[in-house]
Amino acid sequence: MTIIAGKTPMKSYVLDNIPVVITEKSLLNRIGRDSRAKISKRFLKDMKQAVNLIARKAKPRAVYRIVPVETNNGSITFDDRFLLKSRKLKRIFRPCQKAVIFLTTIGPQVDAIIQRTMKKKPSFGYVLDSAASVAVESTANHLEKSFKKKFAPENAVTLRYSPGYCDWPLSEQENIFNIIPGNLIGVELSERFFMMPHKSISGALGVCPADSSESKRNACLECQNLNCPYRRSRERDLPLEDKRETRLISAR
Repeated sequence: MTIIAGKTPMKSYVLDNIPVVITEKSLLNRIGRDSRAKISKRFLKDMKQAVNLIARKAKPRAVYRIVPVETNNGSITFDDRFLLKSRKLKRIFRPCQKAVIFLTTIGPQVDAIIQRTMKKKPSFGYVLDSAASVAVESTANHLEKSFKKKFAPENAVTLRYSPGYCDWPLSEQENIFNIIPGNLIGVELSERFFMMPHKSISGALGVCPADSSESKRNACLECQNLNCPYRRSRERDLPLEDKRETRLISAR
């Protein structure tokens, strides 16, 4: 882990060698296949080939910063400069004194191999793209679990939230990049607020008192979109569909 001082008194922590875990269940869900249905040997071979290729090409890295959370007349501010523009997440972060702002990526080589494969063999390219999406999600899941351990037992952490989800505008990516130096792990932000490499995730989670109820940490519990594929009914790292974990590969 590398520690780099930022413009504020807070420090940026860079993490390397983050484990990548892709399960059969999570990959099938990402592809849009019913994991209970029978899988052909050919398709299973494609899945395993895609996972092995992503495992070789992925260079998982992350950077995060722990910043203060301030509450003022119903408004929530991160690091005294990032005004949170999300009604749902204001409720989640209100009891928090600190927040972890993070970026994670699996690197540009993955983007390159997906683009080349899409041109030559689109069907396998789609499986490859799905495997890469699961891979970068696994790095974010790893970070979330690490933060839970880091702050326990005195504090609990909320679920992680990313711009573009819930009612948090995608344009808020710009504020995250103002706090987190994405160049430390090779991540850039486009004019339309998309990250490059594409297989990257940004977000925030709150650090709150250990005795706070789960309903105060999980925005999904009050959300009316019951069909959301990312809905989490209770505090966990994976969506509802991923209740069964069949390990396909664990890399690094």
